[in-house]
Amino acid sequence: MSKKARVATKFPLLVYRRLARMWFWPSAPLFVLTAVLIVWNPPLLSELRWWFLPVTLIAAGVMVYALLARYTTYVQAHPHSLRVKAPFYRLSVSYGRLNIVRTVSFKTHFPPESLSWTQRQLAEKLYGHSCIVVELKGYPLSRGWLAILLNRFLLPDKTTGLTLLVKDWMQLSNEIEGARAEWVNRRLLKRRAQSDERTVEKILCK
Repeated sequence: MSKKARVATKFPLLVYRRLARMWFWPSAPLFVLTAVLIVWNPPLLSELRWWFLPVTLIAAGVMVYALLARYTTYVQAHPHSLRVKAPFYRLSVSYGRLNIVRTVSFKTHFPPESLSWTQRQLAEKLYGHSCIVVELKGYPLSRGWLAILLNRFLLPDKTTGLTLLVKDWMQLSNEIEGARAEWVNRRLLKRRAQSDERTVEKILCK
């Protein structure tokens, strides 16, 4: 296999891209408006000038988070682990934890009636997609921590695993299965080499 073929693709996570669109455009004009009012300081609003500061900072924070969600989040079938990059955290899951990789409808997996109003606003534009569910033997962190670090739609409700919504789900599924197979083969070869070394040592010690 060529070196180029072994490069793991970074698949953008559609949930974070949708979230970025929802959060950036309302916060951007709010940031500009409040920043202008602070700098301009019109006489009619001069007494409220510094009340605009926390609003400006919050809007700026939301914009930064939205940009990070848009441009830095992905899932990657790295040769050593399955990696899920969130805006402020990267989860690495050993292929030894993987149980089943299957494909389901995103709408079936997260039906509208099970979601809150705000969650439905994010999910409704994604209901035409299929997603990959990676069932795990266990999480590398507690589910409580992952619920804080990852978006709600990355964690299935009834399954220990990950929900991965990407545009090219078929390619991602193939890369996960391929990377897992290579990982298993490397471990088998390593164990075989260690077994051969022990056998040689026993022969030499006789």
